[in-house]
Amino acid sequence: GLLPYWYLFTAAAGIYNSAQNMAVTWQTKEIYSKRADEVTPLACRLAATWTGLTGIVRLLAAYNLNDPTVYKMGQSTFLIALIHFASELFIFQSIKLNRASISPLIIARESRIAFSLMTTATLR
Repeated sequence: GLLPYWYLFTAAAGIYNSAQNMAVTWQTKEIYSKRADEVTPLACRLAATWTGLTGIVRLLAAYNLNDPTVYKMGQSTFLIALIHFASELFIFQSIKLNRASISPLIIARESRIAFSLMTTATLR
C-alpha cells in the first residue's frame, strides 16, 4: 500500500524541517506568527531536535510496518504533533492559520484519522 511512502514523505519533510530549524528562525516565526517574538534560536533548536527524532521514527516505521511496536511509535508521532499544534492554535494562541502553519495541522490530523481507520479495519 501507500503507507510506507507516506511515512517516507513525512520523514523526509521532518528531517528537512529539522535542518531548517537549525539554520534559520524566520520559517518557525511564520508558523508561530501570533507570538513570533517568543521564537528564539533556542526554541528553534529544540524544535529541530524533536522534528529530527520524529523523522527518524517515521523512517524506521516505513521499513518496519510489520513490527507493531515500531508501527505504533510512528503513529504516535502524528498524535503528538497534532496535540502540539492544536494546543498552540487553540490554547496558547501562538499560531495564526497561514501557509506555514496549516500544513503541519492538516498532515497530523489526516494521518491520525487514516491510522485510526486502518487500525479499526485491521481489528475487524
